[in-house]
Amino acid sequence: PVRRTRTATPDPRRQVSRTAQTCAMSLLSPYAGTVPAPSSSRPSASSGAALRGPGDPAIKALVVDDEQTLSELVGLALRYEGWDVRLAGDGRSAITAAREFRPDLVILDVMLPDMDGMEVLRRVRAELDHVPVLFLTARDSVEDRIAGLTAGGDDYVTNPFSTEEVVL
Repeated sequence: PVRRTRTATPDPRRQVSRTAQTCAMSLLSPYAGTVPAPSSSRPSASSGAALRGPGDPAIKALVVDDEQTLSELVGLALRYEGWDVRLAGDGRSAITAAREFRPDLVILDVMLPDMDGMEVLRRVRAELDHVPVLFLTARDSVEDRIAGLTAGGDDYVTNPFSTEEVVL
């Protein structure tokens, strides 16, 4: 008897599953939660910037949110990953902290008591043009997301969120 083998088209659900497995395995790698080292210009996905690994200085993150519980939760998750974290509760203190702390990443709320996050982004980027900025906010309309990314934000995550989503 002749055995016939069928060549089936790949099941897209399996492809998604493999992608999820790859992502899960990367979370367990020794370089999980790393970001490109800062340079004189903003890094791009194709820049090939070296990732930080074990033994390198801690990644510095500035978390800016007027909701203290939320900023402490994000700070705790980042510290757990080995990051050096500073917290700021308003725009003015965020700008001062960015100037003094020189973060590798800023996690920024759009709605702050003294100025909006877009203005904070503009002022921080005037001094630290390389620093990636992730908006973390309750403002979740398409218009808000477009405004944040158009203003120069590198990513836009809305509440509710997963701490794993922010750490990645």
